[in-house]
Amino acid sequence: MRSLSLRLPIVGACCALLFGGFLVVAAPSSQPTSKVTTSGQSQSGAPKKGDAPKAGATTHPVSRWSYHYLDKLPVPPISIGQLKGTVLVYSGGLKSYFEPCGCQAEMLGGLGRVLSLLKGYQHRGLQVLPVDAGNLFFEALMVKKAKRKQSELKAEMVADLFRSMGVRVMGVGPFDLTFGLNQLKSLLQRSGMLALSANLVYESTGKPVFQGRTILQVGKRRIGFVGLLGYPEIPAGTPAVERKKKEAESKAFWSTRKLRVTSALAAAKREVAALRKSKVDLIVLLSTLGVTRLQQVLPSVKGIDIAIEGSEDSAFDPPQRVGKTFLLSTPKEGQKVGIFAMYLRPQSKTWSAVETPAKRKEALKAMVKQVKVYEKQATQMRKQGKAFAPIAKVYESQANELLKKMVIHRKTLQAPPSLASGHRGFFHLMLSVSSTLPEFPTAVKRVKRYQKEVKIANLAALQLIKPVLKDKHGNFYIGANRCKTCHGGAYQFWKKTRHANAFATLVKRKKQFDLDCIGCHVVGWQKPGGLYNIKTPGHLGNVQCENCHNIGGLHAAQGGKKGLIRGHVTASVCTQCHNGTHDPKFNFLSKVKKILGKGHGEARLAIILKTEKKK
Repeated sequence: MRSLSLRLPIVGACCALLFGGFLVVAAPSSQPTSKVTTSGQSQSGAPKKGDAPKAGATTHPVSRWSYHYLDKLPVPPISIGQLKGTVLVYSGGLKSYFEPCGCQAEMLGGLGRVLSLLKGYQHRGLQVLPVDAGNLFFEALMVKKAKRKQSELKAEMVADLFRSMGVRVMGVGPFDLTFGLNQLKSLLQRSGMLALSANLVYESTGKPVFQGRTILQVGKRRIGFVGLLGYPEIPAGTPAVERKKKEAESKAFWSTRKLRVTSALAAAKREVAALRKSKVDLIVLLSTLGVTRLQQVLPSVKGIDIAIEGSEDSAFDPPQRVGKTFLLSTPKEGQKVGIFAMYLRPQSKTWSAVETPAKRKEALKAMVKQVKVYEKQATQMRKQGKAFAPIAKVYESQANELLKKMVIHRKTLQAPPSLASGHRGFFHLMLSVSSTLPEFPTAVKRVKRYQKEVKIANLAALQLIKPVLKDKHGNFYIGANRCKTCHGGAYQFWKKTRHANAFATLVKRKKQFDLDCIGCHVVGWQKPGGLYNIKTPGHLGNVQCENCHNIGGLHAAQGGKKGLIRGHVTASVCTQCHNGTHDPKFNFLSKVKKILGKGHGEARLAIILKTEKKK
């Protein structure tokens, strides 16, 4: 094994200590390696002064920050007996989603909240090891030219926030390579993270682009990491023509970047075997292969203890097991963060769940519920006559046996966390990133800086775009002020809806210059006759008639000719904006009633209400 000589500058050593005391101690690989500091940062260069805060840096002294929010959250045990825990805080598939958009109340997600969680866990004395599976930096594989600068600024902010969070190792996914390899390397340097990918090579030479594996020293334990990369899977059932198109896109994606993806299975076997020879205590795989491909690889590779998948919207709680491997994955856009606390016993390979007071209370609630079920079933049997009395006795006996167990169980409720003798322990949570977690001050400051940068960049970029006045049919967007000349009643009703103030919600959250948001809050964004100037939206601000009823220039010019606009609006129109994390609880029939009334769809509203009454 080839060892790395580590230089430990004072700043780097302090940062490593602050984030759980783990070091990058080795990268035993046949692949080229870069010199690594205690935080795993490449020494090939440094971010520009002022670009990225040092790990753990904060504008507010930690002593002034209150951790009261932890009282409302589950916290893994610091130790089980003599076994000190290592808390793996994992994410994947973030795709640059750094905070909730604010379209709805109580939305989940936000790196500022995750930073508060990590700081809080560290404050409680937990040994925290944050990692990311990949597909971190960009929201799409292809980004429009006008939006490129915003995407780059956002990725730089995510890199800065991950540096503050103390994330030291990540997998690589295609959504990290949207703007090419050099851009990714710059982001990695900025973040201080070490990227792993065992199956990505240069097309011309076949040499690896990144390290395939590394080892982190976490307290007394040596934890090995391997990275595997994959392109988004084509869903089963995709029509042949569409499948061929997607396959061509995949091939073009890698060839334009002069890269090639090799066999994930062969790479995994090679890297895991090397880590096992290095006598690590645990092996973690960081993957963007996709769940299906990963489930095919894992059974053929012995020695992977944990696999974290970062390519799909799959939240496994409890974790899936593939053979002896834990398969972990979080939902998209960072709505939840995964917590996998490990209590490693030397020589032991058998895992069992840690029993905590909270989990015992959950078990007791389940017992109480089951007793009620047995008692109800016994009562029902006795009501049916003597012939069913024996069955009733069986249910009564089951209820009594469970009641006896509950008596014993209650005595252990407040006992310290425990673990089966001779076993490794795990404690898993899929924690909602909600407003219970406050946003950490450094993250708030960094987001504000990003908003200022985005305003300047997007105003400059949009000045270069020449507005299109009409489409090829001569049609164009006109705005509600033109519509009201014939549809005065509908206009007056619309003015009272939330749609009429949609742009104000962006201004309130300082997102009016954000190209991720603007399209669903104005009329005809970058479409013929629609809005191009985000500085002064004027008569095209807010969600208006044409957002739902389609482009209306020809309809108005031809005296309201039917067939030129959309009269009956269906759910598919609404879900172009009311979708996913923007409005996860959207219900068309419930919401459409709020935009129907006197002068605007009154007859349709009556039909909906009549149908509901019949039900």
